[in-house]
This record gives sequence, C-alpha cells and structure tokens, in this order.
Amino acid sequence: TAADPAATGAPPAGTSTTAASGPTEIPGIVANARLGVELRNALLVYKDELTGLDSQVKDFNLVLKDISLTRATEIEMWADMDTKLGKTFMVKGPARLEGKAKPELKNGKFDRAIVSAKLDLDGLEMIAPGLFEKKKGVAANIELALNASEKAATIDRFILKFFNAEIKVSGTVSNLGEAAPPGGMAPSPVVNMTIASNTIDFKPWNELVPMLKEYELGGTAKLDASAKGPSD
Repeated sequence: TAADPAATGAPPAGTSTTAASGPTEIPGIVANARLGVELRNALLVYKDELTGLDSQVKDFNLVLKDISLTRATEIEMWADMDTKLGKTFMVKGPARLEGKAKPELKNGKFDRAIVSAKLDLDGLEMIAPGLFEKKKGVAANIELALNASEKAATIDRFILKFFNAEIKVSGTVSNLGEAAPPGGMAPSPVVNMTIASNTIDFKPWNELVPMLKEYELGGTAKLDASAKGPSD
C-alpha cells in the first residue's frame, strides 16, 4: 500500500519544497574576519628586448591592514621607479599610493562602501625628449573621496593637480541598479556633476612642453562645467 504523505511528513504531490530566496546575509564569522598583507623592499625587474623597455621598481612596498567587511581597510604602496623605453621615454623617482576603504553592513547585508585615496607622483621625473619634461617636484597628484551603494555613488572630493592646474570634481550618480517595471525598461542613471578648475596660466607650460616654445604659448583659461539629468 502507498504511504500516507501526512504520516511520513512528505509534502503533498505537486507542491514545491524550494523556499523563496531573498537577499543573502553575510555570516558573522565572515563579516568579522580580518587579515593583513605586507611586502617590503621588493625589487621588480622587467625587460623587453623587442621594444627596448627596461623597467625596474626598486624598494617596492605594499602594506594592507585590516582587510575586512566591517573595518576600514588601509592600503599603502610606495616604490622608487626607473623605467626607460629606448631613448623615447623615461620615468624615474618615487611614487606613493595611500587609501582606505570601509564597507558598511545593515542587518547583515552590504549597505555602502566609503573610499578615500591619494596618489602622489610629485617626486617623479617623466621625460620624453623634445616633447614633454616633468621634473622632480612638479605637482602631479590625485585625491579622491567617495561613497557608493547599490543604488547611488557620490563623489565627495576628486582633486587632480598637475603643474599649475588644479581640477575639482564632485557630484552624484543615482538610479543605479533600479529594476525595470513590468513590460518597461529600467530607469537610466541620473547624473549630477560639477567640474571646476583654477585660473591656469599657459605661459609656464612652455617649459613643460618644449615644442610649444616656438609658438610662444600664453594666456589663461578656467574650467567651470556641470552635467545634470539622465545619462542617456
């Protein structure tokens, strides 16, 4: 005789045993785990006989602290570069990157991430003979601060400095990952950004770009722009 489903605890025929799936929570043991990585005083060497590329990264250091889903992860990376591409291009000097990234959880699920970083190339020499000459001490750095969730990203601060130019960007991009309504299309991301610069004097750029000297480049310029509305 056939077994009675009610007696055995088996589901009636034609019913599904699959539970409705929902957002996956991050297990506490994973959320609270953390680790670190250190690489000190490494030497990286790369040569390409075909192109004439000869690159050395001396005293390369990488430090990652508190790699975690609940704590601020810190990164520091610095090195002394010495790269040549035949006689056409040369990069030499120190470079440094510092940053932080902190994820935030809500009810065991990812809510947003807060990121900040700074790239410092002020001490680098970058020379392409006759075309471009950045000497040691000429400003070349970037600062960044942003936060992002599944729905939106906000640039709190983006500052690019190169030589005597400084460009700032801030704003938001929203409507990210929005679901499409039945029978329709997903809404486009909405952009609200501003871009501005200082007053840039072009005359000193004759020293940075030697080929401009014969044109006696001069004058000033200032950037002030914005972008608003759906990205499409």
